[in-house]
Parts: sequence; C-alpha cells; structure tokens
Amino acid sequence: EQRRIAELLWAADDVIVQWEKTFEKASIYFDAFTENIFQKLDKQFGSIAIGEIASVKGGKRLPKGEPYSSTATEHPYIRIVDFANKTVNETDLKYISHDVHKLIKRYIITSKDVYVSIAGTTGIVGIIPSSLDGANLTENAARLVIKKQAAHHNRFIMYYLSSRKGQWELQRQTMTTTQPKLAITRLAKIKIPNPNYDEQIEVVKILDELSKKLTTINERKDESSSLKKGMLNNLLG
Repeated sequence: EQRRIAELLWAADDVIVQWEKTFEKASIYFDAFTENIFQKLDKQFGSIAIGEIASVKGGKRLPKGEPYSSTATEHPYIRIVDFANKTVNETDLKYISHDVHKLIKRYIITSKDVYVSIAGTTGIVGIIPSSLDGANLTENAARLVIKKQAAHHNRFIMYYLSSRKGQWELQRQTMTTTQPKLAITRLAKIKIPNPNYDEQIEVVKILDELSKKLTTINERKDESSSLKKGMLNNLLG
C-alpha cells in the first residue's frame, strides 16, 4: 500500500514538474519573441515619448481617517496588491463609500487606460477589466490616459512596458531612496515604438494569442497541483 501511494504521488509530481518546465520554456519564448518584435518596430518606425501620446495621471490615497467600506459598494478601490497578470485580481477588492468617493472622484481609472505601479514595487503594468470602469486608483499607481484612441492602442503600450526593454526603462527611471519611486514626469519621458495603428493591432493580436497559451499552461500546472493535493488527502484519509 505504501508503494502504491508513493508511485501515485511520484507520478503526480512528475506531471507538475513537466508543466512547470513547459511554462518556463514558453515564458522564455514569449519574452524573446516580444523583445524581437519591439526591436524591429523601433528600427522601422522610430519611437515616441509616452507623454506625447498619453496624459500621465496619478491615483489618490484615501482621505485621512477615512476607512474602506465594510461592505461592497459601487466604488471599488484598486490597490497595488490587486494588480496581477496584466489585469486585476478581483478576489479581495476593497471598496469605499459614496461619500469618500466624492472626495477623490477625479482619481479613477478606466479600461481604456494603462496602469503602472510607481511606488514600492514599481513597473507592474496592465489594464483593468471593463467591469471595474471608473474604479478609484491607489496613489501608488499612475494611469496612462491615451490622447487619441484611434492612433495608439492601450494593449500595445501595455505589452511594450511589460517587455524586458520596457521594464528596464521603467526601472531606470525609478528613483531608489527609502522607497523606490517612479515620478510621473519621468514616466512620461519613457519612449516606446511608434508604428501605425494597424501595425499595433496586428502585434496585439499575436501577443494576445501567445498570452492565452501561457495562461492555459499555467492553469494546467495549477490544476495538477490541486489534483495532487486532493489525491493526497484521499489516500491518507
């Protein structure tokens, strides 16, 4: 019986390791492929500063003495810890009351913007889901409000800033003191490739498809880990 249990667990471990290796290799491929695309676009079309194509606006901390709402309201408050996988993890969102929202209502974010963390952990980049349109944004993040939606695609900007070169630029502009800080003015100076809009859409389509495959692989890895835990509980129960 011990041997049977051990063999089952070894088999489960092997599946998990294989998915982990697959995810690691796929991630390396994705990073290299993305880097190559943006290098070619930069050489072919040149670059442009973020501040020329988007308004860079900060979030806002809660007014002093004002707590989060004890219940869910129509005003989510997005924090750095909610940023995940280029979107927002909604499992532990905080909310604020309507009265608090009125005090900081100018500091919201929409699904057309791009968020960038600018304090503490800098350089986390993504786009919020449409279900959170109009949510309040933490003071530790900035949002890029694109000036001409028909000329610059938010997902193109997101993918560039998430790339190795984009991350290097974000960290290069980060001031390291007691707490790392990426000033809005420095963020606006970062340059990104500037292809035409149709070219941006094609790049986004390719990277979206590759991202979906990465997500699927990661989900399979997590499912395998959960399956092993369930199997272990059943075998020892």
